Amino acid sequence: EVKRQIDREAWELLDLNMLRQYLDLEFRNNLMPFKFDVESVIDDWVTLIMIVGNDFLPHMPSIDIGEGAIDEIMRSYRELLPTMGGYITEGGKINANRIEKIFKRLGEREYEVFSSRKKSKSRGRGRNTPTPPKTSSGNQEQSALEFKKKYYAEKFGVDIEKEEEFMLVKQACESFMQGLVWCFDYYYYGVPSWTWFYPFHYAPMASDMIKLSSMNLKMQKGEPFHPFTQLLCCLPPQSSNFLPKCYRELMTLNTSPVIDYYPLQFEVDMNGKRNAWEAVNLVPFIDSEKIQHAIKSHCPESKLTDKEKKRNKFGREYLYQYDPSNTSNIPSSFPAAGFEEILCCESSVSVYNLPHRATKGPIRLLEGTEALGRWPGDPQVHILNIKRTNCRLEEISINVFGRPSRKESFIISVQLPKSVLEESKNVDDVSLGSVVSIMSALQKRSSGKSRMTVWVNYPYLLEAEVIAVSDRYERYSLEKGPGKQTQYEFVSVDYRDEEKREFSHISEKANETLLYGKSVPGTGGIEIDDGDVGIMVCVRPISTLTVSAQTGARKQHFNSDDVWVPIQVVALDNQHPDERFLSCPPRPIKERFAENSQVMCLQATGYGQVGKVIGYETSSKKNVALNVLFDAKTPQIPPFGHTIANSIVDQYVNTKIAAKHLGISTLTLGKVAGSVYVRPGRFDIGLNLKVGREFKVSGYTRSKVVDQQKVAWKSGDTVKHVSGLDPEGGAGVSDVSSYGGSMMWEYSSRAIELIAAYRAKFPQVFKIIEEHGDTIEYEKNEMFPKVAKGKVSLFDKCAKWLEQLDTHHLPLVPVSSKSISRDAIAAVQRASDDVRAHIERQKAAVTNDNNKYITVKLSPSVVLSNDDIKSGQWVNSPTANVNPKLGDRVANMTNVVVPFGLRGTIVAIHPSTGYVEVLFDSFFVGGTTLYGSCASGRGLLLAYSQLLNLSNRSPIKPRAVYDVKENKVVKKSTNQTKEPKIRPITLNNQTKKPKEPVDNEVAKNGDTDDDDEQILLEKTFEDTDDLAKFWLELQRDNKRSKGKREVEKEQWKEKDAKPAEHMLKSIDISTKQQLKQPDLVKSVQAGQPVKSISAPAVETEEDKLLKLFARATEIERKSKIKGLPVVSKPDFI
Repeated sequence: EVKRQIDREAWELLDLNMLRQYLDLEFRNNLMPFKFDVESVIDDWVTLIMIVGNDFLPHMPSIDIGEGAIDEIMRSYRELLPTMGGYITEGGKINANRIEKIFKRLGEREYEVFSSRKKSKSRGRGRNTPTPPKTSSGNQEQSALEFKKKYYAEKFGVDIEKEEEFMLVKQACESFMQGLVWCFDYYYYGVPSWTWFYPFHYAPMASDMIKLSSMNLKMQKGEPFHPFTQLLCCLPPQSSNFLPKCYRELMTLNTSPVIDYYPLQFEVDMNGKRNAWEAVNLVPFIDSEKIQHAIKSHCPESKLTDKEKKRNKFGREYLYQYDPSNTSNIPSSFPAAGFEEILCCESSVSVYNLPHRATKGPIRLLEGTEALGRWPGDPQVHILNIKRTNCRLEEISINVFGRPSRKESFIISVQLPKSVLEESKNVDDVSLGSVVSIMSALQKRSSGKSRMTVWVNYPYLLEAEVIAVSDRYERYSLEKGPGKQTQYEFVSVDYRDEEKREFSHISEKANETLLYGKSVPGTGGIEIDDGDVGIMVCVRPISTLTVSAQTGARKQHFNSDDVWVPIQVVALDNQHPDERFLSCPPRPIKERFAENSQVMCLQATGYGQVGKVIGYETSSKKNVALNVLFDAKTPQIPPFGHTIANSIVDQYVNTKIAAKHLGISTLTLGKVAGSVYVRPGRFDIGLNLKVGREFKVSGYTRSKVVDQQKVAWKSGDTVKHVSGLDPEGGAGVSDVSSYGGSMMWEYSSRAIELIAAYRAKFPQVFKIIEEHGDTIEYEKNEMFPKVAKGKVSLFDKCAKWLEQLDTHHLPLVPVSSKSISRDAIAAVQRASDDVRAHIERQKAAVTNDNNKYITVKLSPSVVLSNDDIKSGQWVNSPTANVNPKLGDRVANMTNVVVPFGLRGTIVAIHPSTGYVEVLFDSFFVGGTTLYGSCASGRGLLLAYSQLLNLSNRSPIKPRAVYDVKENKVVKKSTNQTKEPKIRPITLNNQTKKPKEPVDNEVAKNGDTDDDDEQILLEKTFEDTDDLAKFWLELQRDNKRSKGKREVEKEQWKEKDAKPAEHMLKSIDISTKQQLKQPDLVKSVQAGQPVKSISAPAVETEEDKLLKLFARATEIERKSKIKGLPVVSKPDFI
């Protein structure tokens, strides 16, 4: 079964900084006769990991990562290191005598490993590898020798009892040791030899890795292959098309002198593995001299084209650097793949010569490298007071992914904070009072006007507000002082008996969670010294941050639920906080909205349009506006997805009707549509159209209960906590999987057709299920009768038929998810492409460059900067709390993969995770096919909170914004709800008042005045002259009677059957004439600020009339679609 991704991919990342710190803690405890050096320990660790195999060496037969090989190697190293006299890597080289001790210890375990595999195999879970033969004597050494003989005979084809044949084993050991040296030098110094390779398919046994210091480990440097030669040595003949014709013939023609290196069929040894990619491909090794001779004879330079000659040359290394002085554009390197031109690259490139280290020596970190968690955002392992002597490896069954771990885990033992211990004479004297005294001093140091914060979620520290401090006997709460005093201080509070008992329960639970984890990777492995929590701090961790549209200031928001954390895992200070999670003061306008930066308009007029900042203006009242340049031809495509989603739908029937139609029982239908297990092997021959109560295949099955139960919609970005000390029973997202009532499955017509085809193809499957409905697993021989020798079994035919079904590759989704059908998605894509093609034709027909751009003066409060998104600012979509619907039109706001402002249609909704699947209007790098539902690079799964919903709008009202100086607001707005009063600027530097008189009621409220008039440049429709003339005439004569206007509207509706999609607001003819002047384009080309027309705040009588008309035409549009959807031009036009 394939479960569909409905959430962001949960990567488990290995933090190398944290690994360094853990290795330091693990090995520094050893009492060694030589100086401890963590850098040497790390070099040894890297070298020993190579023994388990890599790209250049196979793993040894007794060493397998899945069987805990790395743990065993490091355990041997930890025990033997004090006796070695030094580190395995010394002076930049591998010490052969010291690593030989590791091989000897691993060799002593070989018989134990092989015996364990034999037992696992007998239980049906083991690997299919050579196993120790049965012996009556029970002599382990003899048994190990017998296995060794069997291994080398099977894998190397030699009899180790014959000296001349055993030499091949010695040669394999020497080659393996050479491989370790080659890998070490390759990773630390560069390629030591261009000609070396390990010449065997299998590795020797660890017990044979002896006398390593006497081996010949020298390798010839050689020369690297040219690109075509390298490909000739690596590619199979099926990929010969990547090479020029003459090279291709060497791989494919029977007359080729090297054709033996390219067999079409070869043996594959699974070598005890389950996955095909882990198998050993027994293909012949390449003789480089023979290949070079064949190339010289059959592939001379004269047979290559100029382009091929260029491809076959060695390249140079280049260094790319940030360079703000370079503003040139970089053409696309691959336009066919959708790679766009890079505008204003701000980078430089130069030839770079890799440094060569002539002599080997001690390996150290580069100067200036921070490797102990001192970089902002790094895990802070050493920030707590760690008791090193108690840190250890132990098997304690940490709860990871809901299951106990089976291997050893490293346990960190933590004590009381150093500042607390310093306050007291000894550990026994530590009291709640001393802790409160220290925290009170920290509270006063932070001005005391707000709650003090500490750092929790060790080692991935997050800030948290302090609420209280408590032990088993008393409690102090951080509260504001009495009267007019505004400072916070710790005060003793009543502590009831039930609260004391609750404290004991919480402390025990916290101790257990810290040590054993809480089903979340990253939790567990922390032990409270002496097992006594004693004192706990009640905190509210940070949950999210918001950015003020007025000032750009970032504010922290803390959780409303209390979390009790042991004082031992609370950091009272953090010298290296992650700046992404900190509050920040107001930012200057020019910093927030840099010139030439992309911005998105979030006000009602121009909602969702993307433009470019080209200048700034400050009025006499010190409020600031942005001059933003918009593309005048950017269309507003209507939400045709709604109509398509409602028109192209799958029809479903309930289980009883479906079973009756198929002529089978409802029990059989449920099993076949779900899972049918056969043994031996527990193979599933069900269609997997549904799994349990939780998953379904969209378009084939659905659960009726989902439509009856409201599923909570999850939205917004929050800070993830991994400590495991989150509040019990916190707010979660409900899903139908937790629904306790009855569930009724429904099946689509295509599901019924598929089940009917299955029954017609393999009727015996349905017959057995009907006869034995209560059986959980069925016998393979009963369900699939035996066939004659040489013929394909019915079971194999059934399995192959199931694998070839389209549904075999379709993903499962939660039953709460909703999506439009695949046919509807294809229709949405076609409609989107047709509309875009229509718009492009219109653009091509426009010859007057004056109408290409328009500049609008906007308040910064209604503008989103793309620079904020790139820099990781916390930006929330205004529509994040508006539940999405299938077919909604959206624009990308904050997802860094999708181009800023790119629009699309929602085709799938996943309420349980807050994610949606969007079919975007054009290709972009990083896009997907949505599991084959749309064209390549057009779809993506992303959080709904990252999108701006264009169908269900939540526009932001403009507000006056004042610039900041020295991080302080120069002047605050007296009425934050008031529209910004920005003086209009025309292209000829002359101010014209709109012909429309200001509404008296609006004037009374003070929303506009004679000094702050605003001119609206609003929507027009596609080239509909009659429509434009009608509205322009309506605007010109404002005194026309209402009855006459209604008559003209009716006349227009009869004349043009295509209904209007959007309403038109007032438009000034003189303003439109000004836009036709060539000054606009000239200013844009010259890079000069372009004069703008600002948006209005006044709704006239015509506006109200047009709203009514738009509502009527919207109803008409929904009733019937004629041809292409009506496309309106941008709001600003």
